[in-house]
Amino acid sequence: MHRFYVSGRWEVGASVLLDGQESHHALGVLRLAAGDPVRLCNGAGQMAEAVLETVGKRQARARVLEVQTRPRKAFEIILALGLSKPKAMEFVIQKATELGVNRLLLVACARSVSRLEGHELEAKSQKWRSIAIEALKQCGGFWLPLIEVFPRMQTCLDREKAAESRWVAALDGNPKHPRECLNLAARERGRFPRSVEVWIGPEGDFTAEERSLLTSRGALEVSLGDQTLRTETAAIYCACVLRYEADSLPPAF
Repeated sequence: MHRFYVSGRWEVGASVLLDGQESHHALGVLRLAAGDPVRLCNGAGQMAEAVLETVGKRQARARVLEVQTRPRKAFEIILALGLSKPKAMEFVIQKATELGVNRLLLVACARSVSRLEGHELEAKSQKWRSIAIEALKQCGGFWLPLIEVFPRMQTCLDREKAAESRWVAALDGNPKHPRECLNLAARERGRFPRSVEVWIGPEGDFTAEERSLLTSRGALEVSLGDQTLRTETAAIYCACVLRYEADSLPPAF
């Protein structure tokens, strides 16, 4: 069944207006008509079975028939990525959404290729959100990741709420296996951490100064294997490892 993104919260019987882009897709691309069944998602824990009730030349409304609600998992996955080439960032956002990543922190680093400011930042942010929405619709997810952009690593590290466990992907030194990092965090708190934030460098990786800053802020150096991974591959590897661990946990822990 075709899925459409509609922001807000709904109840059974509600009449929901599809925005311009979603109406265009329903009417101009899919050629749907009044009475056709559709599925709505809001990226905030709801999915609805609905039927198109009114169709105009450029606008469509749907009547909500049934609503499913899914709470967020107790375990939060956070990917902190050094800004990389546009295609790499778009790929990571798409796949991270499919894998249920909660937050994407996009950080301008010393070796970042992209430098986003002003109108360019606003345009890119809108594009990244659109990519996440399309990925959510495609995979049938209930929750959109929160995407935040930071001009400096320090600004990101100083944000109000920090994860319970912080990692940085490392190619050298004495990095630990992800399972060892989780076990260390569990021993420290007496329970499995409820949130893990993994830092992954841009092309060229973090500088020594950036890596030192991360470890000074409690980041454990984690190994992603004995091969050098591209930035986007490293991000998906981490998302998969943490998704696997999260899915093994009870609903509340």
